[in-house]
Amino acid sequence: MDTLRLKNYRCFEDTGVIDIKPITFLVGANSSGKSSFLKFFPLLKQSMNVKRNGVFLWLSNDVDFKDFNNTVKDGNGSIELSFQVDRLNISNNRRYTSRVIDNVTVSLKISRKNDDFDFLEELNISFYDQYIVIRFDSNDNVEININGEIIQSDREKVKSIGTNSLLPRLLFFKDKNFDDEHSIFCYDELKSILNKVDDSENLQFRNLRRFLFIPYINSTSEFTKYLLKIWHNISKISPQIDTNRINNLYLYYHINNIIDSINLNIINLAHNIVYIRPLRATTERYYRFQNYNVDEIDSDGKNLAMFLYNLDAELKEQFKLWTKKMLNFEIDIIANNGHIELKISEDGGSYRNMVDIGFGYTQLLPIVAIIWKSIYMDFERRDGQKIKHELLIVMEQPELHLHPRFQARFADLLTEMISFCKNEKKDIRFIIETHSEIILNKIGENIALEKFDREDTNVVLFNAKGENMEKYVEISKYSKDGFLTNWPMGFFAEYVD
Repeated sequence: MDTLRLKNYRCFEDTGVIDIKPITFLVGANSSGKSSFLKFFPLLKQSMNVKRNGVFLWLSNDVDFKDFNNTVKDGNGSIELSFQVDRLNISNNRRYTSRVIDNVTVSLKISRKNDDFDFLEELNISFYDQYIVIRFDSNDNVEININGEIIQSDREKVKSIGTNSLLPRLLFFKDKNFDDEHSIFCYDELKSILNKVDDSENLQFRNLRRFLFIPYINSTSEFTKYLLKIWHNISKISPQIDTNRINNLYLYYHINNIIDSINLNIINLAHNIVYIRPLRATTERYYRFQNYNVDEIDSDGKNLAMFLYNLDAELKEQFKLWTKKMLNFEIDIIANNGHIELKISEDGGSYRNMVDIGFGYTQLLPIVAIIWKSIYMDFERRDGQKIKHELLIVMEQPELHLHPRFQARFADLLTEMISFCKNEKKDIRFIIETHSEIILNKIGENIALEKFDREDTNVVLFNAKGENMEKYVEISKYSKDGFLTNWPMGFFAEYVD
């Protein structure tokens, strides 16, 4: 996901298109909408791979928006969201052939179904010069519009069915038969049209199947070239052949393949979202040993001790050396008599229990551990095999209880990790809600010193025009000298002019 736009969502009339950069900062006053925007990502994560009565699971462990009525702005109208995916692999499930399409924009309109549930009212998918509009009613009936043409038949009905991802799939009913992958009517229609070009008795077993079973999702002009490549005769009788109609029917035939590819992308994204809550769990002097293997860190870090304990000796040593290099402290995990103790050594000094060295480490260590785990464990296994292609780490107020010196160190950590991942061709992105002027300034300093590329950052300002304005979003960028442009005077002050 490279962009996100939300309309009529929570306090926002329209956020506009927000670019999701390697580092995206969300800044603004309290109750300006930062958390609402950020929590869309854990909302997406908690909604996937579960059965739902609506589009999203509005209430779960990480996000509690209660329900659709409480999430739509002022309780009225529909929620609209759109996002862009830089690359999709469109595959045919029967032959496993695939086609890559770039810069796909997906838009959803979510409306109230009844007092309890919501439903997807409209889905828009656009790429190149093609666009698909699918409209759903509350009874799961479907209307499909492709490039301005409503494709329908009295002989075939289309229904929608829910999936464990974001978008529903389509079911095609003709007489007493149905197909959960492709339109039966569309196959017959294409066969009838193309018989004018190739009247061979083997059409359906040769060129037509070749034509249909190799997805060729592209621009309309490229699709016409594809037709000419398969049927050379089509140019001789082109007045009788409507290539645009063939293009639209072809997209209609592969519409579930397109939906499946978007759903797979969303499932992968949701699986790779890591959410860090604003208040991490309070440090304990001793943690009771629990007899289970922890391979994920909770969003509030409450199971951090067990996660670190379960690392093998080599990984524990790697984590210790990494924190020493990046933040100048080391951590040791001591197990004794059914308890686990976390000890910290600052600046090469003696080890002390985390309880005795300040609350800041309680807030910082879960974030640091999650970043390390994401980069050095989640992208590839110990045998070198890659298991993830991208990661999105979403965190709220990482600066809580941190001394300004540590806030600056944390900013250095972010820039070093982004630079490292770019060199390693690993796609990692941070979305950070913060009130820290120090973190923002340190990022600017690193840009000025050419330690970091300013194009890898985005600073989203919430309600920068003041409290009397409607919830307002605008974008600030860093200059090559590390200064933020379009920055309101006194933005971090008590009052904003």
